[in-house]
Amino acid sequence: MDEQEEQEWQDASDWDDEDYDEFLQREFPDSASGNRNGLPSHWKWTAWVLLFLAAAFWILSL
Repeated sequence: MDEQEEQEWQDASDWDDEDYDEFLQREFPDSASGNRNGLPSHWKWTAWVLLFLAAAFWILSL
C-alpha cells in the first residue's frame, strides 16, 4: 500500500456519500451502474416466480 492509499484509508472516516461514490466508480468501473448484481430485471422476476411456484408445489404436496 503506497502513501496515498494509506492516507485515503486514514481519511475514510471523513468521507461523505459523494466521496464514497467517486471511490467506487474509480475502483470498480464495471459495477458503477445501478444494476449491482448483474441480472436484468426480467431474470429477477423469473427467479422469484420459479421460487414461488416451487414453494407452492411443496406446500400443496404435504
